Amino acid sequence: MEAQLQGTRILLIDDHALFREGAARMLDAERDLKVVGRCGCIEEAIEILRSTGVDLVLLDLDLGKERGFQFFKPARENGFGGCVLVVAAVLSFFAVRRLIQAGAAGVFLKQNPPKLLVDAIRAVMGGQLYIDPALQNYLRSTPSPGILRKL
Repeated sequence: MEAQLQGTRILLIDDHALFREGAARMLDAERDLKVVGRCGCIEEAIEILRSTGVDLVLLDLDLGKERGFQFFKPARENGFGGCVLVVAAVLSFFAVRRLIQAGAAGVFLKQNPPKLLVDAIRAVMGGQLYIDPALQNYLRSTPSPGILRKL
C-alpha cells in the first residue's frame, strides 16, 4: 500500500550509463514511478537496497563482468522482497525460464518502445508475470515443463 501512495520506487541496474540515465529520465516523467537508485553492478545494487526502499528492480542480464542471475540470491539474503523485471537485449528460452525460476517477475527486451516498458512495470507491480510479446509465441511453442507453458 505504501508503494502505491508514493509511487513505485525503482532501482536501475545496467552497466551502460547512457541506458540508465535515459531510462531514469523517462520513468521519472511518470507520476506513479520514481527512480531511487541506479548503478552498474550487483555489489553497488545491494548497497542501495540496504539503504533505500525499493519496490522494483530493473535488472540488465549482461552486466559486463557479471550476469544478472547473480543478483537474486544476495538481494534475498539482504531482505529485498520487491519485484525484479529483467531488461535485456537478447534472451534465450532457457534464460527466461531460469530467470523466472530465480524469482524474476518478468522479462522485457530493450528493443521495445519506452511506453511498453512503463506498461511492463505496471503489470509486474500489479502482480502479473510479464513476458515480452516477442518471446510469448516462442515460449508457447517450446516444449517445457510447467512454468511457462501456460502463457
